[in-house]
Amino acid sequence: MNDDEFGYETWAMLTNISEGVITETQNRNITIKDYDGGLYVTTEATYGPDSNLDKVWNSLHYWLMQNQQYNYGEHQWLEEHITKSGEGGFHSFKLFLPIQPISN
Repeated sequence: MNDDEFGYETWAMLTNISEGVITETQNRNITIKDYDGGLYVTTEATYGPDSNLDKVWNSLHYWLMQNQQYNYGEHQWLEEHITKSGEGGFHSFKLFLPIQPISN
């Protein structure tokens, strides 16, 4: 899969950012972003041979199309990869569809 096609990036939450961390990220061509968040509708999807990722994304889109209070938001779409301790790899996704109230 070409990550550029969908605009995928890998994010990690940083706390207590020191000068050493900033220098290290610059040396590795890593960008530190300040993310403001936003309003989302969210659910979970499974991963693996029986993944329902596409079906669940489609159900979020369908929910939004049927909803009369919200439109698509203009902020970042997100997928959180859920891992299980000691099992390696990821096992499910938490999906975040950005939404915004419809203004009258």
